[in-house]
Amino acid sequence: MRFKKQSKLAVPIVALLVLLISLNTAGAISCVAPGSPQEELEKSEGVFVGKVVKISSYTEHDIVEFELSSIFKEAPTLGLSLESNKVIVRTGGKLSLANYKFEEGKEYLVYANNFEEDLTLDLSICTRTKLLSEADEDIKELEQYRNDVNQANPPANNGRENIFVRFAIWLKNLFN
Repeated sequence: MRFKKQSKLAVPIVALLVLLISLNTAGAISCVAPGSPQEELEKSEGVFVGKVVKISSYTEHDIVEFELSSIFKEAPTLGLSLESNKVIVRTGGKLSLANYKFEEGKEYLVYANNFEEDLTLDLSICTRTKLLSEADEDIKELEQYRNDVNQANPPANNGRENIFVRFAIWLKNLFN
């Protein structure tokens, strides 16, 4: 008699466990492991180091404003250039499982893209983005790559930027 009570109780418990496990894994994001810092630099629209100065949260996405300290790959049309000291990145929102969780006041190495083909840098958890304090190896490799590229391709204009590029950046910043 006692065995029947225990078996009647076991079936709902097992069913509940199976349901909880399936709910937990059904919403999981599956990412392809990111490549090396150099590979991810080449795949990304923009790569930079910045401190989070403001986070605005919305249901569809979060808007994260960074104060820039270093740029490894510019994306001037997306607001990431040596001429600007801040950049805005859009992440998944409150309901997104691919949302990278930034914290105000902390510095990050960010690998960003332009997924929605508008004028905003986007970010998901499937990149090499990380706290700057955890990015020593990435920074070393990115700096080495930047030095190698600069040595192989010295500026053709003796270090001066094209005046049209500077003017376009100035105009963009004027209206932001």
